[in-house]
Amino acid sequence: MGDAVDMNNRKQSSKKIAVIILICAVVAILVVVGIVVGGSLSNPSPYKLAQQAMEQHDYARVVELLENETRNQKAEQLYAIANHLLKGEYRKAIGQYGVTEVVIPEGTTKIAEKAFWDCGGLVSVTIPNSVTSIGNHAFYDCKGLRELVLPDGVTSIGNYAFYGCESLTSVTIGNGVVTVGNSAFEECTALTTLTLGNSLKTIGESAFYNCKKLTGVVIPDSTTDIGKSAFYDCKAMITLTLGKAVKIIGGSAFSGCEGLTNVVIPDGTTTLSEYAFSACTNLTTVTIPSSVTKIDYEAFSVCGKLTTINYAGTTEQWLAIPKGYAWTVANVNIVCTNGTLISNDEL
Repeated sequence: MGDAVDMNNRKQSSKKIAVIILICAVVAILVVVGIVVGGSLSNPSPYKLAQQAMEQHDYARVVELLENETRNQKAEQLYAIANHLLKGEYRKAIGQYGVTEVVIPEGTTKIAEKAFWDCGGLVSVTIPNSVTSIGNHAFYDCKGLRELVLPDGVTSIGNYAFYGCESLTSVTIGNGVVTVGNSAFEECTALTTLTLGNSLKTIGESAFYNCKKLTGVVIPDSTTDIGKSAFYDCKAMITLTLGKAVKIIGGSAFSGCEGLTNVVIPDGTTTLSEYAFSACTNLTTVTIPSSVTKIDYEAFSVCGKLTTINYAGTTEQWLAIPKGYAWTVANVNIVCTNGTLISNDEL
């Protein structure tokens, strides 16, 4: 009987020892796992750090972290993208790897010609204040680009720089820009809002040609020249404010701006070129200063609703202004300071 009790006690003791050993083993495993996990959290991998740097658009840091590391497929792609962006090889980053958002690094001074040419997948670009010029065709045909803010550091926008950016709805041009190149924003057919900076002197030929949803524009007081066809066929334009420094309104500059009903030419303007406001089919009233010395042919042709031109000089001064053939529609009242004339090809 006593032997049976001893045997039972020994079995229970063995079970207790086994349980204790199992518990110790589990604790040891948990400790090891904790050390590993804790270590990985306190010391993230170069790839994890590179991901964080990429989120902050620190391309140089990404390259530094991964350059000497053994890279898997994801790390290799991240390294390649950052390397392309760091070198200004934007087309490769966008075309090969599907990048949609680009933050150009601070310190970049120029966006080269065709830098983003035909990058249809580009949706957003951030340009730093260090950039002073945007080259010809730089963003040509970037059909997905939606909004553009040019900082005050930019002084020039090249020819065709944003041509055909058909999803672009808003453009803000900073106060440093002096020149907007020829056809710079031509065929930006979704553009509705445009803000021009206060240093702008020249708006190039066809700069905003066929921006057919543009509802209005304020030309700053710094602007002297508005090029040929600058705002041609901006059909939705209903408001136009011309700055006081404008000297020449180029040929067809506002032709086809069907929404305009009233135009005030600022004092100091000397030339209304051919077709300047032709086919502004809802235009009813125009104010012309006595500084105008030339009204070229068909400047107000096909303006069927035009009824009144308010001229800030005398009838004698008006008659002395050279005018091209068919400069306006017939039977417009030309209200001068000392009387009213009725327009024809001569008047």
